[in-house]
Amino acid sequence: MTDQAQPYQFPPPGTVPERPVAAQPQPPQQPKGSPVFSVVLVLLLVLGGVGAYFGIQYLNRYDVDHAAVGDCVRDNDSDDVPYKLAECGDAAAKYEVFGVLKTGADKSCRQVAGATRAFDNEDGYVCIGPKGADPQKSINIAVEGDCLAMTGEQPQRLECGDPQAEYKILKRLENVATFKVARICEDVAGAEKTYSYNWKSSGGPDLSGVTTQVVMCLGKK
Repeated sequence: MTDQAQPYQFPPPGTVPERPVAAQPQPPQQPKGSPVFSVVLVLLLVLGGVGAYFGIQYLNRYDVDHAAVGDCVRDNDSDDVPYKLAECGDAAAKYEVFGVLKTGADKSCRQVAGATRAFDNEDGYVCIGPKGADPQKSINIAVEGDCLAMTGEQPQRLECGDPQAEYKILKRLENVATFKVARICEDVAGAEKTYSYNWKSSGGPDLSGVTTQVVMCLGKK
């Protein structure tokens, strides 16, 4: 028995024969990032930023813009920045911060107990004096009627009942022409000694040869 060919079946009228559809190209798949890698990258960036911040703080730890009461200060070999912060154990740290003023002028430091000089920073003025000095014995806050001990590098303000007190301030003058200082106390009754000083500030002209800022006429206690 032989196979017979099957007759071709024409599609019904009004129909379109189906044609094979060509396969559409697929876009390349992007490799998916590892979530662990992303977290590590973020942590590295954060740690790098934190490290940079503390590194800058460490390098700037002696910047006078960070001065606070109780800090110690040393001279700096720079005309622009004459002082810098230092460790209090540093033998070169000769000064201590007794006040930080956010407003006013350097002369405002003259009323800060313990201060003998001032310098400016980005916030205002820093009032400094000899390291370890007792602010209440500071000569800069001494007024008429106070008593002084004249021993040491600088007079000390003491209670008049203190056995170390030698002289009483009979008259206190400010901004005296320097050429008058030697004889300014001659007319003050009981005056036996004259003590004078000039405030030290960073910046501005040095007028110590023209004007003496404070002159005290002293008499025996």
